[in-house]
Amino acid sequence: MQNITIYTTPTCGFCHKLKEWMNFHQISYKEKNVKENYHYRKELLDFGVKGVPLTVIKTEDGPFHISGFNPEKLKQHFHIN
Repeated sequence: MQNITIYTTPTCGFCHKLKEWMNFHQISYKEKNVKENYHYRKELLDFGVKGVPLTVIKTEDGPFHISGFNPEKLKQHFHIN
């Protein structure tokens, strides 16, 4: 089972594209708005990332992240053609 979190801001165009992509492919996720919540911003920085969107995927093998909106990496991870 995977636990997916995406870090976003309301004005980020690529964040909106990422959410649309995830919804289109019926992939469940939790959204964390870093502009409205200091703790979410700190979590983002703890990954060594300053920009959004950031997708964090926690698997049985451990967590990893995908920076930006990268459909090819997302397709590869979720086995989508």
